[in-house]
Amino acid sequence: MDWSRIHRGSADERSLPSRAAAAAAASLLVVASLAACTVSESTSGPVETQPPRTTAVPAPEDTTIDDVIEEAPAAPVTDAAMDDDVLLETGIRVSVVEISGITVEAETPGEVAGPAVAATIRFENTSGEPLDLGGAMVSLLDAAGNVAVPTTSTPAAPMTGTLDDGAGAEGTYVFRIPEDTRNEITLTVDYAAGAPVVVFHGSAT
Repeated sequence: MDWSRIHRGSADERSLPSRAAAAAAASLLVVASLAACTVSESTSGPVETQPPRTTAVPAPEDTTIDDVIEEAPAAPVTDAAMDDDVLLETGIRVSVVEISGITVEAETPGEVAGPAVAATIRFENTSGEPLDLGGAMVSLLDAAGNVAVPTTSTPAAPMTGTLDDGAGAEGTYVFRIPEDTRNEITLTVDYAAGAPVVVFHGSAT
Protein backbone atom coordinates (compact mmCIF):
# COMPACT_ATOMS: atom_id res chain seq x y z
CA MET A 1 0.00 0.00 0.00
CA ASP A 2 1.29 3.46 -0.92
CA TRP A 3 1.16 5.27 2.45
CA SER A 4 2.57 8.43 0.88
CA ARG A 5 -0.51 8.85 -1.31
CA ILE A 6 -2.78 8.30 1.66
CA HIS A 7 -0.84 10.90 3.63
CA ARG A 8 -1.08 13.45 0.84
CA GLY A 9 -4.80 12.82 0.51
CA SER A 10 -5.31 13.47 4.20
CA ALA A 11 -3.43 16.76 3.98
CA ASP A 12 -5.64 17.92 1.09
CA GLU A 13 -8.74 17.13 3.08
CA ARG A 14 -7.45 19.11 6.04
CA SER A 15 -6.82 22.13 3.79
CA LEU A 16 -10.41 22.28 2.48
CA PRO A 17 -11.83 24.41 5.37
CA SER A 18 -9.07 26.96 5.03
CA ARG A 19 -9.65 27.17 1.29
CA ALA A 20 -13.41 27.69 1.81
CA ALA A 21 -12.76 30.44 4.34
CA ALA A 22 -10.36 32.16 1.99
CA ALA A 23 -12.89 31.99 -0.84
CA ALA A 24 -15.66 33.42 1.36
CA ALA A 25 -13.40 36.26 2.49
CA ALA A 26 -12.54 37.04 -1.12
CA SER A 27 -16.25 37.12 -2.04
CA LEU A 28 -17.03 39.52 0.81
CA LEU A 29 -14.19 41.77 -0.29
CA VAL A 30 -15.54 41.89 -3.85
CA VAL A 31 -19.09 42.67 -2.65
CA ALA A 32 -17.84 45.42 -0.34
CA SER A 33 -15.80 46.96 -3.14
CA LEU A 34 -18.81 46.99 -5.48
CA ALA A 35 -21.02 48.55 -2.81
CA ALA A 36 -18.45 51.25 -2.15
CA CYS A 37 -18.26 52.03 -5.83
CA THR A 38 -22.06 52.20 -6.06
CA VAL A 39 -22.34 54.58 -3.09
CA SER A 40 -19.52 56.69 -4.43
CA GLU A 41 -21.16 56.97 -7.84
CA SER A 42 -24.63 57.76 -6.42
CA THR A 43 -23.43 60.42 -3.98
CA SER A 44 -20.71 62.03 -6.02
CA GLY A 45 -21.36 65.60 -7.18
CA PRO A 46 -23.94 68.15 -6.01
CA VAL A 47 -27.66 67.26 -6.14
CA GLU A 48 -29.57 69.51 -8.49
CA THR A 49 -32.98 70.78 -7.33
CA GLN A 50 -35.68 72.28 -9.47
CA PRO A 51 -36.56 75.88 -8.57
CA PRO A 52 -40.18 76.37 -7.38
CA ARG A 53 -42.64 77.41 -10.05
CA THR A 54 -44.13 80.82 -9.61
CA THR A 55 -47.02 82.49 -11.39
CA ALA A 56 -47.28 86.24 -11.47
CA VAL A 57 -50.68 87.49 -10.31
CA PRO A 58 -51.52 91.02 -11.39
CA ALA A 59 -52.75 93.35 -8.68
CA PRO A 60 -56.38 94.56 -8.95
CA GLU A 61 -56.72 97.87 -10.74
CA ASP A 62 -56.76 101.06 -8.67
CA THR A 63 -55.85 99.23 -5.44
CA THR A 64 -52.85 99.16 -3.11
CA ILE A 65 -51.76 97.02 -0.19
CA ASP A 66 -52.95 99.75 2.18
CA ASP A 67 -56.55 99.69 0.94
CA VAL A 68 -59.18 98.61 3.47
CA ILE A 69 -61.99 96.39 2.18
CA GLU A 70 -65.28 97.33 3.80
CA GLU A 71 -67.47 94.55 5.13
CA ALA A 72 -70.82 93.96 3.49
CA PRO A 73 -73.63 95.65 5.42
CA ALA A 74 -75.65 93.40 7.67
CA ALA A 75 -79.04 92.33 6.39
CA PRO A 76 -81.96 94.30 7.87
CA VAL A 77 -83.86 92.54 10.65
CA THR A 78 -87.61 92.82 11.27
CA ASP A 79 -88.97 91.79 14.67
CA ALA A 80 -92.52 90.51 14.76
CA ALA A 81 -95.01 88.69 16.95
CA MET A 82 -95.53 85.01 16.22
CA ASP A 83 -98.94 85.67 14.61
CA ASP A 84 -97.80 88.63 12.45
CA ASP A 85 -97.89 88.63 8.65
CA VAL A 86 -94.68 90.40 7.54
CA LEU A 87 -94.28 91.95 4.10
CA LEU A 88 -90.63 92.78 3.43
CA GLU A 89 -89.39 95.59 1.19
CA THR A 90 -88.15 92.93 -1.24
CA GLY A 91 -91.76 91.91 -1.96
CA ILE A 92 -91.54 88.65 0.03
CA ARG A 93 -94.25 87.99 2.59
CA VAL A 94 -93.39 85.71 5.55
CA SER A 95 -95.73 84.36 8.22
CA VAL A 96 -95.92 81.56 10.77
CA VAL A 97 -98.95 79.47 9.84
CA GLU A 98 -98.67 77.10 12.79
CA ILE A 99 -96.29 76.39 15.65
CA SER A 100 -96.87 73.67 18.21
CA GLY A 101 -95.18 71.31 20.62
CA ILE A 102 -94.95 67.70 19.47
CA THR A 103 -93.11 64.47 20.21
CA VAL A 104 -90.87 63.12 17.45
CA GLU A 105 -89.67 59.59 16.81
CA ALA A 106 -86.11 58.65 15.83
CA GLU A 107 -86.51 57.75 12.15
CA THR A 108 -82.91 57.74 10.92
CA PRO A 109 -79.54 56.85 12.54
CA GLY A 110 -78.32 59.59 14.87
CA GLU A 111 -81.74 61.06 15.59
CA VAL A 112 -83.23 61.12 19.08
CA ALA A 113 -86.88 60.76 19.97
CA GLY A 114 -88.45 63.21 22.38
CA PRO A 115 -90.16 66.58 22.77
CA ALA A 116 -89.93 69.02 19.87
CA VAL A 117 -91.51 72.03 18.20
CA ALA A 118 -92.85 72.07 14.64
CA ALA A 119 -93.13 75.43 12.87
CA THR A 120 -94.86 75.82 9.51
CA ILE A 121 -93.67 78.93 7.64
CA ARG A 122 -95.48 80.42 4.64
CA PHE A 123 -93.64 82.34 1.93
CA GLU A 124 -95.44 84.47 -0.66
CA ASN A 125 -93.58 85.97 -3.59
CA THR A 126 -94.69 89.38 -4.88
CA SER A 127 -91.22 90.53 -5.95
CA GLY A 128 -91.92 90.37 -9.68
CA GLU A 129 -89.40 87.58 -10.31
CA PRO A 130 -88.85 83.93 -9.32
CA LEU A 131 -87.51 83.33 -5.82
CA ASP A 132 -85.09 80.49 -5.03
CA LEU A 133 -86.00 79.10 -1.61
CA GLY A 134 -83.53 76.21 -1.68
CA GLY A 135 -81.26 78.09 0.72
CA ALA A 136 -83.95 79.29 3.16
CA MET A 137 -82.75 79.00 6.77
CA VAL A 138 -84.96 78.76 9.86
CA SER A 139 -83.57 78.60 13.40
CA LEU A 140 -85.07 78.58 16.88
CA LEU A 141 -83.98 79.73 20.34
CA ASP A 142 -85.75 78.40 23.42
CA ALA A 143 -86.71 80.35 26.55
CA ALA A 144 -83.24 79.79 28.02
CA GLY A 145 -81.56 81.24 24.94
CA ASN A 146 -80.30 77.85 23.74
CA VAL A 147 -80.18 77.04 20.04
CA ALA A 148 -82.66 74.24 19.34
CA VAL A 149 -81.36 71.27 17.37
CA PRO A 150 -83.14 70.78 14.04
CA THR A 151 -84.35 67.31 13.10
CA THR A 152 -85.59 65.68 9.92
CA SER A 153 -88.15 63.56 11.77
CA THR A 154 -91.80 63.74 10.69
CA PRO A 155 -93.44 66.20 10.02
CA ALA A 156 -90.29 68.08 8.81
CA ALA A 157 -90.63 69.30 5.22
CA PRO A 158 -88.31 72.30 4.62
CA MET A 159 -88.74 74.59 1.62
CA THR A 160 -87.05 73.60 -1.63
CA GLY A 161 -87.05 74.76 -5.22
CA THR A 162 -88.17 78.02 -6.78
CA LEU A 163 -91.27 80.06 -5.95
CA ASP A 164 -92.76 81.80 -8.97
CA ASP A 165 -93.87 85.41 -8.78
CA GLY A 166 -97.39 85.62 -7.37
CA ALA A 167 -97.16 82.15 -5.83
CA GLY A 168 -97.03 80.98 -2.22
CA ALA A 169 -95.72 77.87 -0.48
CA GLU A 170 -95.24 76.46 3.00
CA GLY A 171 -92.39 74.61 4.67
CA THR A 172 -92.35 72.84 8.03
CA TYR A 173 -89.30 72.95 10.29
CA VAL A 174 -88.89 70.73 13.36
CA PHE A 175 -86.60 71.36 16.34
CA ARG A 176 -85.77 69.32 19.43
CA ILE A 177 -86.65 71.45 22.47
CA PRO A 178 -87.57 70.60 26.09
CA GLU A 179 -91.18 71.09 27.06
CA ASP A 180 -90.34 73.54 29.86
CA THR A 181 -88.58 75.99 27.50
CA ARG A 182 -91.38 76.48 24.95
CA ASN A 183 -93.12 79.34 26.72
CA GLU A 184 -90.89 81.97 25.12
CA ILE A 185 -89.16 81.14 21.88
CA THR A 186 -87.51 83.09 19.06
CA LEU A 187 -87.95 81.90 15.48
CA THR A 188 -85.62 83.42 12.88
CA VAL A 189 -86.44 83.17 9.16
CA ASP A 190 -83.75 83.98 6.59
CA TYR A 191 -85.14 83.15 3.15
CA ALA A 192 -81.97 83.96 1.15
CA ALA A 193 -78.37 85.04 1.71
CA GLY A 194 -78.17 88.81 2.21
CA ALA A 195 -81.97 89.18 2.23
CA PRO A 196 -83.95 90.80 5.06
CA VAL A 197 -84.41 88.57 8.10
CA VAL A 198 -87.63 88.14 10.09
CA VAL A 199 -87.46 87.30 13.80
CA PHE A 200 -90.72 86.05 15.32
CA HIS A 201 -91.26 86.08 19.09
CA GLY A 202 -93.87 84.06 20.97
CA SER A 203 -94.57 80.64 22.43
CA ALA A 204 -95.34 77.13 21.27
CA THR A 205 -98.17 75.29 22.96
